[in-house]
Amino acid sequence: MLEKVFILETLSTQLIKVLPLIGPSIKTSFLPLEIDDYPALSYSHAEFPSINVHRAKPDVTQFFRSYGNYEPKINLQNYEEYNLLVENLVNTPEIISYYSVSHMLEVEESAYILKLRCRMIIEAIIARYYYLYNSNFDSTKVEKLYLPIENFLHAEKIYFDISIPILFIHFDIDYYELSPNIVIRKISDEAHLARYRIKSYSPAVVPSVYMSATHELVLKDYSYEKPGENNLKKNLSGCQVLIGRTAI
Repeated sequence: MLEKVFILETLSTQLIKVLPLIGPSIKTSFLPLEIDDYPALSYSHAEFPSINVHRAKPDVTQFFRSYGNYEPKINLQNYEEYNLLVENLVNTPEIISYYSVSHMLEVEESAYILKLRCRMIIEAIIARYYYLYNSNFDSTKVEKLYLPIENFLHAEKIYFDISIPILFIHFDIDYYELSPNIVIRKISDEAHLARYRIKSYSPAVVPSVYMSATHELVLKDYSYEKPGENNLKKNLSGCQVLIGRTAI
């Protein structure tokens, strides 16, 4: 359920204005900084996935910042939507509870760091949308990207499934229910991309083995109390992760 309609609408307007500027900024940059958190996915004739981690992408967030005497290629602070988003985030109790360092620093320093981190959240959302969907704006994709963040902020429990990839076996079905809470299902593209960081530290297991799965055994409907020093309602704490780079 969407609670922060204003944030979603303002973020959408910001994306509409900024996304078309990212491509030209990349083209006019000499040796831009790069990240490798968004690999390319392809499939073999046997339908097993292959992940290419060597196709790095430009770090979009570098265009939002100034370097030395150079102004940002895309100065977000010139946009009303960006400033409204920052102001809204710095006054959101769940954000304050996680990012505030008022117990460590003076009030002014703490406020500065909180605002800086809120700016980084917005930058990360813009960059993540670009990496996943390019410059084509789609309101449903913005909502898909934003809702997990909001849900995490307001949820008291984190719900998850346990996934066990089934190696070297091909299934002719996409989904099969063994019981109400145990199923076999085809691994989505998003799940394959999220698995690319899995590494083997044993020479007996080569990296390609981890990706030799088309389906997974899924144990559904697990949950745990959201991490935090105290209960969210009592102490407004618990927000641990908002944005992830890896292809969330």
